[in-house]
Amino acid sequence: GVKSDIAVKVFGENLDTLNSVGRRISGILNEVEGTANFYLEQSSGQPYYNIEIDREAVATYGLNVNQ
Repeated sequence: GVKSDIAVKVFGENLDTLNSVGRRISGILNEVEGTANFYLEQSSGQPYYNIEIDREAVATYGLNVNQ
């Protein structure tokens, strides 16, 4: 998680676009009076899977999504 008073989180699938947006946000924050010590951080560069379970299909095996 973020360990600061304020954080801006940007989510998306394209890392190049996310980096570009992050740099733009940093440039904007740099112009805001009172802001300091901000930086870009990539939380996870690892691929991940978003799995959607077909409830009817697992039910045919006598299972539910909690198992």
